[in-house]
Amino acid sequence: VLFILFTNDMPQHLQDYCSTIMYADDTTLLLSDKTPENLAINSYISLNSAYQYCHNNDLVVNPTKTSQMGFGYLNQEVPQIPGVTMENKVKFLGLTLDSMLNWTTHIDNLCRKLNSSVYAIKQIKAISDLTTARTPYFALFETHLRYGLAVWGAASATNIQRILLIQKRAIRILAGLQRLDTCRGAFKSLGILTIINLYIQETVMHADGQNMTRGSDIHTHNTRNAQLYSLPAHRLAQYEKKPTYTGIKFLNRLPRNLRSRNGIKLKIG
Repeated sequence: VLFILFTNDMPQHLQDYCSTIMYADDTTLLLSDKTPENLAINSYISLNSAYQYCHNNDLVVNPTKTSQMGFGYLNQEVPQIPGVTMENKVKFLGLTLDSMLNWTTHIDNLCRKLNSSVYAIKQIKAISDLTTARTPYFALFETHLRYGLAVWGAASATNIQRILLIQKRAIRILAGLQRLDTCRGAFKSLGILTIINLYIQETVMHADGQNMTRGSDIHTHNTRNAQLYSLPAHRLAQYEKKPTYTGIKFLNRLPRNLRSRNGIKLKIG
């Protein structure tokens, strides 16, 4: 807590050069520019400004944990900052980010955690009942599954399918089904959402917490879509993977009686 209080003015100190994300003792500097050259220059200035801030406040930066990462198709054209390692992937608050944001590395790590959770569920189910076995499912399996899902849930269908197959294994164990038995009905009887349903729920709840614009806020015409939320204009397909954008799309597809709700009332339907 003292460290956070001590460094709480760092974002203001760097706001002319970059955006700052701080969590505990981890600090991330975010920059964007239209050209790799300008981005490299601004990155160098921002990093050295951060170093100067730390020096002025008797703080020490760990150079071995300082890295640079570029996103997008032009990330290879961004020059490396002297003395800083250029990475293609980095772990940030439990999520493994890659330069192309395809989330494959993160899902590789997640699959290993989920497989370990499935083993725990299987062992507990073998010596207990369904009610007891549901506890490790929600405590071990679904907690890993839900973490950051609104962000990485827009990964490729192939990656999502990998996770869904592991989830089906867990459901078959809980329901006492054989390896080739369908588990569609088991999801419903157990009251468990698939990863796809969880992603929809997470993005809808994320979008619900934003200040969104409806068609009726833009014009006064009584059109059929006046009560739908307006999707932000954009140029890149990658933008459509944002949790806010996908959440708005899902919200617009909900029945009107659900779309009029918000908060916990929307979540429980």
